[in-house]
Amino acid sequence: MTTYIRLLVLVSCLFTLWACSPSADEPMKSSLIGMKAVIQAHGNDLLLEVKDITENTVISEITNWHGDFVSRRHYYKGLYPVAGKEGATQWELDFDVNRIDVLFPITIGNKTSFSGTMLDITNAKSYKFWSKIEVKEKKPFLLPSGAQTVYILKIKTEYDINGRLKKTMETVYFAPDLMLNLKGVMHEAAAQRYWRVISIIPPSEADIIPTRRPRSATVMI
Repeated sequence: MTTYIRLLVLVSCLFTLWACSPSADEPMKSSLIGMKAVIQAHGNDLLLEVKDITENTVISEITNWHGDFVSRRHYYKGLYPVAGKEGATQWELDFDVNRIDVLFPITIGNKTSFSGTMLDITNAKSYKFWSKIEVKEKKPFLLPSGAQTVYILKIKTEYDINGRLKKTMETVYFAPDLMLNLKGVMHEAAAQRYWRVISIIPPSEADIIPTRRPRSATVMI
């Protein structure tokens, strides 16, 4: 269960107002659909593709270099994972997403906290969680296509797993212009997980995939 515990759920009823009132950034969002990102995670080469952007949620899918499915994630405003699937495991988070909205526009010093329920859909179980997020820093993030402005956010989360408290700390590098996290480092007990986007492939060049040596893809990000 701990592999999938990072945060979860689409509460679509809260997005009705956005759906009924198209915003000025809708063309920008549409232009990101089909974008791909090459990711390195613990020595694994993975490929992320933005499949859809709907109701302020970016839906992305990760495959390995053989094209095999690894995971599918729903990120609220591209920043915070609220639902996902890894293999046969499916999960969601049930919480007030308005608590994420207070971070936007992303500004150093912005912070929020909230609690909710993690839904393990596959096993028909649920767990309570508490999370705190703070925007700590702004810096350039270098990619072959040029520098992207990213904001570094710290995410602290606690989970009540059958009466046992589990804590995680994650640092993410969020690029607002791409609605995408470009780097993540998670600490959990004595373990650490790390991943990084090493190149971005725009939708206009989606068929141009760099040649890389296939590796295993057992790491879910």
